[in-house]
Amino acid sequence: METSNIADFSVPYVIWGIDGNFEFNVIKTGTMFATTDHCGAIKIKNPNIDPFYLAFALEQTKHMYGFDRGLRASLTNMQKIEINIPINPAEEFDLSAQQSIAEQYVYINELKREISEKHQKVSSCIIKTQDSLEKYNMTTVRVKDVFSIIRGKGKYTKTYAQTHKGGHPLYSGNTKSVFGLIDSYDYAMPCLSWVIDGLAGYMRCHNEPFSATNHRGILLPKSRIDTGYARYVLEPMFRAAKKGRLGENGENEYTSLPPYMIEDIEFDIPIDDNKNLDIAAQQKIAEIYGTAEQYRKEVLQKLSLLITQKVSF
Repeated sequence: METSNIADFSVPYVIWGIDGNFEFNVIKTGTMFATTDHCGAIKIKNPNIDPFYLAFALEQTKHMYGFDRGLRASLTNMQKIEINIPINPAEEFDLSAQQSIAEQYVYINELKREISEKHQKVSSCIIKTQDSLEKYNMTTVRVKDVFSIIRGKGKYTKTYAQTHKGGHPLYSGNTKSVFGLIDSYDYAMPCLSWVIDGLAGYMRCHNEPFSATNHRGILLPKSRIDTGYARYVLEPMFRAAKKGRLGENGENEYTSLPPYMIEDIEFDIPIDDNKNLDIAAQQKIAEIYGTAEQYRKEVLQKLSLLITQKVSF
């Protein structure tokens, strides 16, 4: 390192992000580093203050000072923070007690990291019910054989949604909520839609009238298709077919899956003795998928509780 805004590396530091994540990291004694204007550094002058304990103690102040609710962790705001430090009978900083607490803090953080990894794996895993499919006669079809593939309309913008407010949902690339509620709708039959760009490939079942922007595609069934079955089977295929930037740990993804990329995707669907698409069999299989999906949600909720659990010593 040729230059640094830090002059003294003979003591440890605790650094944090001023903007964004209010998280702390320890810089050990002798480690050369520099900070940008988005990173703050606390120089530990007293040798009886353990840097890992200080990081833990500061972490506990998030909810007290509102840094986890949008308050900027600026130098001025950080100077207001007060923390508790253990003392010994001589009323001096108790380094041994701090280190004991810090060890537990580091251990718990490692457990939370492992739980976060498991959460990510459970969230992204593909549910398979191969055993339940073996008792059905199946045929292979292409998406374009059983669905009319339509792209949403570009006229639906934020301005349009604001000037045509109503009670019908308008969907875009968001996977969690509606883009807006408008006074008209384009589709009123049970069908599917998928995200074209953003978190491309994620699907939604529709059983109420709705409209869609051009960031979402619509699959209108041409024949006896259970949308629940189709979604469980097709979504992992659509996600696998997407192209673009994935990002780390499933974050900051920006991928694309336009209509032409899904037309020839093939999937299996049950048929009856007359080789017609078997809607009853699709519905039974969809129930199995739905039960498995519910179990997954319950597991994810429990893992999330463990990750967000506040710990004090």
